[in-house]
Amino acid sequence: MPEFVKQAIFIIGSAASRNAMLEIAPGVRSMDVVLAEAARRQFTDLVLLAGRDADQLKAAYHGRRVREASVSVILAPTSPETIGALRYAEDRLEPVFLLGDGDCLFDINLRALATPLANRDMARAALRQIPNAGQSVTDAAPGGRWVVRREILAMMQDEEPIAQNLFPKLAELGALQSQIFEGYFLDMRLPGAHARAIAELPGWRKRPCAFLDRDGTITQDNGYTYKREDLILLPGAATAVRRLNEAGYFVIVVTNQSGVARGYFSEADVEAFHQALTHALAETGAYIDGFYHCPYHGDAVIEAYRVDDHPDRKPNPGMVTRALSEWPIDAARSFLIGDSETDGQAAARAGIAFFRVGSDLGLLGAVEAALGERGKVQTTE
Repeated sequence: MPEFVKQAIFIIGSAASRNAMLEIAPGVRSMDVVLAEAARRQFTDLVLLAGRDADQLKAAYHGRRVREASVSVILAPTSPETIGALRYAEDRLEPVFLLGDGDCLFDINLRALATPLANRDMARAALRQIPNAGQSVTDAAPGGRWVVRREILAMMQDEEPIAQNLFPKLAELGALQSQIFEGYFLDMRLPGAHARAIAELPGWRKRPCAFLDRDGTITQDNGYTYKREDLILLPGAATAVRRLNEAGYFVIVVTNQSGVARGYFSEADVEAFHQALTHALAETGAYIDGFYHCPYHGDAVIEAYRVDDHPDRKPNPGMVTRALSEWPIDAARSFLIGDSETDGQAAARAGIAFFRVGSDLGLLGAVEAALGERGKVQTTE
C-alpha cells in the first residue's frame, strides 16, 4: 500500500506569526483555520516552523490538539522561508510531507494533492486559477501548498528560499508535478486581507455535511466487520466520497457498532478499521472528515455498553446531532445516505434529508442524486 501522508509542515515567517495570532472571529485566529483545514483532511502531525521571534505562537499552539491531530512548534534562528530553517525540523520529517505557507489559506482537496508521487517526482505543487484580465482564459498562480520528499534538503543550500528557488529548480530537472485546483484563497499578507478574513471566513467555514452510514454503504458488510484485512470498498464508494469532498461538503461517518457491546471486538478495533478506511480512501484522493460510532446495545454482554435505546444508536439521531453541535455544519443543506430504514429514521429525527443506497443505486448514484438537489457548495472567491 502506498505511504499515507500524515504530516503537514507550515512555514510561519515573522509577519506570518503576527498574522497567525489575529482573530477573524471571537476566539478564532487565522492559524486556527489553517490547522483545522489540515486536520479535517486527516493530517495528524501538524508542525509550525516559525522564526525566533514567534514565542507567542509557540505558547498558543505547541502541544495543542486539533481534533485527531497534534500540533508542535519549532523555532528556527534563521528565516523560516529557507531550506536552512527546514533543517531544524529534519529529525521530525516524514519521507513525504505536505509543505504549506502558513500565511495563506487555500481551500482545496489536500488529499488529492497528497496522492502518491511518481518515482521521478520530488514534489507536487498546488496551483490556483486566476482570471486573465480581459480574456476568457485563466492563468495559474502558486497556491502555497506542496507535497515534497524529504530528499529536497540535499538539493539546496541553507540560505536558499524554498518557494522562490526550490520549485523552479525541480521544474528544470523535470521532477516537479503541478496540479491546478479551484478553491477559496486568501493571502493574509495582502492589504485588506484581515478585514476580508473577518467578513468572509466565518460564513465560509460553515458548510453542509454528507452523513454516511458505513457497512453496506461505503464498505462491504460481512456481518460485524472489524478486521483491517476484511475492509472492502464498495464499487464507486471512493469516487463518491471524493465527489462530496470536492463539492465542498463535510463528510462524516455515523455507524452503529453493536459488535463492541456483544464482545466481538473493541472500540480500538473500530478505530483501527476507520484508520484503514482513511488510508484506502487517501489512495484515490478522498477523505472522511470525522467518524462517529455507537458501541451500545440493550443486549450487550459487556456491562459498560448495555444501554436500552441509547440516543446515539440509529434510528436515534444522537450521532448526527452531536456532529451538528461539534462542527460548523449548515444543517438545512445536509443529508444522510445509508442502506437501511434505521438510517432513514435517524435522518428524519435529526431533521435532514435521506437518500438510500440499494442494489440498483450505490453510494455514487445516491451522492449524485443528493448533489442534484442541493448542488455544490458556493464559496467566496
